[in-house]
Amino acid sequence: LRTVTGVQTCALPISNAQQGLRKMDDALLRSLQLMGADRQQQIRMAVLPALLPWLWAALDLGLGLALIGVIISEFISSTRGIGHLIVAASLGFDTTGLIALLLVTMGMVIILRGVLGQLRKRFLPRF
Repeated sequence: LRTVTGVQTCALPISNAQQGLRKMDDALLRSLQLMGADRQQQIRMAVLPALLPWLWAALDLGLGLALIGVIISEFISSTRGIGHLIVAASLGFDTTGLIALLLVTMGMVIILRGVLGQLRKRFLPRF
């Protein structure tokens, strides 16, 4: 199940990277080539600015998908972890425990999204 989570998490950034490269401004790249920019300068000045917003969007979505995948895999085949605890509380008719675990899961997502937002502000202040 870890392989499924890994593939699920990696597919979205790869797809978004391809989309970002397709949306890149070819005129800018040609202009940089005409001005004598080497490959590293072209990547730094044209490719990365076109690619980074797409990769951050994929990272944002991939974070949620990864957490969902991990919790579902813990539902199915784990003897520990938050997914297992949710299933155990559900099967034991422990409503308060189930709600508490769901709130913990929501808190984890909110904290991770906040960290991701702070990283985005630090590394991509223009976007």
